[in-house]
Amino acid sequence: LDSRQGEWAMHQDDLDKANRLNHEEAIDRLCEEYPDRREFIRDSYSEILKRVAADATVHTYVPIFISREVKTLLKMKELTRSSLS
Repeated sequence: LDSRQGEWAMHQDDLDKANRLNHEEAIDRLCEEYPDRREFIRDSYSEILKRVAADATVHTYVPIFISREVKTLLKMKELTRSSLS
């Protein structure tokens, strides 16, 4: 039983690393698309991830959903900025 728990813990570590990598890649893609909004992207992505990650049962698509939400926030921010000008 202990060896299986150890294997599971190692597997979880690998999944955590893969998830972190997937999130970093998603953030990098957003930053490439919106290079002048890097800080906003990182902050927004992190906040959304905190809210979503705890409830997610399947983490595969979480970076896609968060990226969509960040893009929506960026567009809303841009629309607000342009309507004030």
